[in-house]
Amino acid sequence: WRQSNTALILRCEDLVGVKGGGSDSEQIKSLKEICNYLEINVEDKDIEKIQANCQRENQPFAMGSFL
Repeated sequence: WRQSNTALILRCEDLVGVKGGGSDSEQIKSLKEICNYLEINVEDKDIEKIQANCQRENQPFAMGSFL
């Protein structure tokens, strides 16, 4: 399945961003990959809004574990 052209493979570490122990740049890259995979055209400013929403304080995922 990893070699499939129909699957998008992402690492959890790349999705969580700084507040989850990852990096903002990898999170943005992953969000762009998701949108591209789903054939959704988004501008950088929209990706930034999505990223900001992913990093709210009340999110249940932080530092590699579910709270």
